[in-house]
Amino acid sequence: MSQLILVASITWLAVVSPGPDFVMIARSSALHGRLAGIAASLGIATGVLFHVAFAIFGLELVETHAPRFLDVLQVAGAAFLVYVGVRTMRSGSLVDAVAGPDRTMRLAASFGTGFATNALNYKTFLFVVALFSQVLGGETSLGDQLLVGGFVSASHFVWFAFVSVFLTSALARAFVVRHARVINRVLGTALTMLGLIVAARWLLG
Repeated sequence: MSQLILVASITWLAVVSPGPDFVMIARSSALHGRLAGIAASLGIATGVLFHVAFAIFGLELVETHAPRFLDVLQVAGAAFLVYVGVRTMRSGSLVDAVAGPDRTMRLAASFGTGFATNALNYKTFLFVVALFSQVLGGETSLGDQLLVGGFVSASHFVWFAFVSVFLTSALARAFVVRHARVINRVLGTALTMLGLIVAARWLLG
């Protein structure tokens, strides 16, 4: 029981901590609406499963055959954040993902953006690896590891879906519509800066 409480506490502290995932959800929700934010939340949760799969099945393989994997992950993640950040800064208006014939494409793009943001987030990778190797330990059964992985993924989805719903409430949406250009620039700048910080840490590390 104590281990379960520890895992849950560590997971939720990591989930609610501000970072690229949070900014990306704010971006998707502000630019494209609630459904896009929820789609991005599902993408983030799926990205977590990517890290869980590595922690359970591929960590030893990566350490043996691809020791520079973390470097590649950091560089790719930094480049992706800068790319999305610049695109967001250049976006001058909002797009309603609920309306229009391209709704499915927009929701799929939001899901992909959420997935890429989390899957390329080296901090999430380190968190999941540390959780499985140091907190759970090698004696934990595969079934229990899969349950923990599912819990971590579901926790990300629940939190970020909640954030998306909150940011697209009537009051918040009215504010976003009035200040679309400023919000786009703020979110774009935040994503770009996060990407540059990741790149700088990799260069200095």
